[in-house]
Amino acid sequence: MIVTEGNPLNYTINGADVEVPADLPYIFSMQSTLNSIILEQLNTTTARIRFNNSGTDIATYADKGNYTVSVTIQDNGLQEDYLTLEIIRAHSCFL
Repeated sequence: MIVTEGNPLNYTINGADVEVPADLPYIFSMQSTLNSIILEQLNTTTARIRFNNSGTDIATYADKGNYTVSVTIQDNGLQEDYLTLEIIRAHSCFL
Protein backbone atom coordinates (compact mmCIF):
# COMPACT_ATOMS: atom_id res chain seq x y z
CA MET A 1 0.00 0.00 0.00
CA ILE A 2 1.33 3.43 -0.91
CA VAL A 3 0.14 6.51 0.97
CA THR A 4 1.46 9.95 0.07
CA GLU A 5 1.71 12.96 2.36
CA GLY A 6 -1.65 14.68 2.88
CA ASN A 7 -3.66 11.57 2.02
CA PRO A 8 -5.62 9.35 4.40
CA LEU A 9 -4.97 5.76 5.31
CA ASN A 10 -8.18 3.86 5.92
CA TYR A 11 -7.43 0.17 5.52
CA THR A 12 -10.37 -2.09 6.43
CA ILE A 13 -9.79 -5.68 7.56
CA ASN A 14 -12.65 -8.18 7.50
CA GLY A 15 -12.32 -11.50 9.26
CA ALA A 16 -14.02 -14.73 8.24
CA ASP A 17 -14.15 -18.08 9.98
CA VAL A 18 -14.40 -21.46 8.27
CA GLU A 19 -16.11 -22.89 11.35
CA VAL A 20 -19.88 -22.70 11.52
CA PRO A 21 -20.99 -21.02 13.65
CA ALA A 22 -18.10 -18.56 13.74
CA ASP A 23 -16.31 -18.03 17.06
CA LEU A 24 -17.15 -14.34 17.46
CA PRO A 25 -16.03 -11.77 18.35
CA TYR A 26 -12.69 -11.59 16.57
CA ILE A 27 -9.89 -9.92 18.47
CA PHE A 28 -7.63 -7.72 16.34
CA SER A 29 -4.16 -6.63 17.45
CA MET A 30 -1.47 -4.67 15.62
CA GLN A 31 2.29 -4.28 15.85
CA SER A 32 4.23 -1.59 14.00
CA THR A 33 7.13 0.79 14.44
CA LEU A 34 4.98 3.59 12.96
CA ASN A 35 3.53 5.30 16.02
CA SER A 36 1.03 7.49 14.16
CA ILE A 37 -1.31 4.68 13.11
CA ILE A 38 -4.01 3.05 15.16
CA LEU A 39 -6.21 -0.02 14.87
CA GLU A 40 -9.92 0.49 15.54
CA GLN A 41 -12.27 -2.45 15.94
CA LEU A 42 -15.47 -1.46 14.13
CA ASN A 43 -17.62 -4.50 14.96
CA THR A 44 -17.26 -8.21 15.79
CA THR A 45 -15.63 -9.09 12.43
CA THR A 46 -14.11 -5.84 11.11
CA ALA A 47 -11.29 -3.49 12.06
CA ARG A 48 -9.67 -0.47 10.42
CA ILE A 49 -6.10 0.82 10.36
CA ARG A 50 -5.81 4.59 10.06
CA PHE A 51 -3.48 7.45 10.80
CA ASN A 52 -3.99 9.40 14.00
CA ASN A 53 -1.96 12.58 13.52
CA SER A 54 -3.34 15.25 15.84
CA GLY A 55 -6.83 13.90 15.35
CA THR A 56 -6.63 13.65 11.55
CA ASP A 57 -6.34 10.52 9.46
CA ILE A 58 -3.86 11.89 6.90
CA ALA A 59 -0.19 11.14 6.38
CA THR A 60 2.22 13.88 7.37
CA TYR A 61 5.83 14.57 6.41
CA ALA A 62 6.92 12.93 9.67
CA ASP A 63 5.37 9.63 8.49
CA LYS A 64 7.81 9.29 5.59
CA GLY A 65 9.55 5.95 5.36
CA ASN A 66 8.82 2.29 4.81
CA TYR A 67 6.96 0.41 7.53
CA THR A 68 5.64 -3.07 8.11
CA VAL A 69 2.40 -3.41 10.02
CA SER A 70 1.51 -6.85 11.39
CA VAL A 71 -2.10 -7.53 12.30
CA THR A 72 -3.20 -10.64 14.18
CA ILE A 73 -6.81 -11.78 14.15
CA GLN A 74 -7.88 -14.22 16.85
CA ASP A 75 -11.31 -15.76 17.17
CA ASN A 76 -13.02 -16.75 20.39
CA GLY A 77 -11.84 -20.33 19.82
CA LEU A 78 -8.20 -19.15 19.99
CA GLN A 79 -7.48 -19.71 16.30
CA GLU A 80 -5.14 -17.04 14.86
CA ASP A 81 -4.26 -15.63 11.47
CA TYR A 82 -2.28 -12.57 10.48
CA LEU A 83 -1.56 -10.18 7.66
CA THR A 84 1.32 -7.88 6.89
CA LEU A 85 0.78 -4.45 5.38
CA GLU A 86 3.69 -2.43 4.02
CA ILE A 87 3.47 1.35 3.96
CA ILE A 88 5.97 2.61 1.39
CA ARG A 89 7.31 6.11 0.90
CA ALA A 90 5.90 7.30 -2.43
CA HIS A 91 8.69 9.70 -3.41
CA SER A 92 11.96 11.14 -2.19
CA CYS A 93 13.32 14.64 -2.36
CA PHE A 94 17.00 15.05 -3.12
CA LEU A 95 18.76 18.34 -2.31
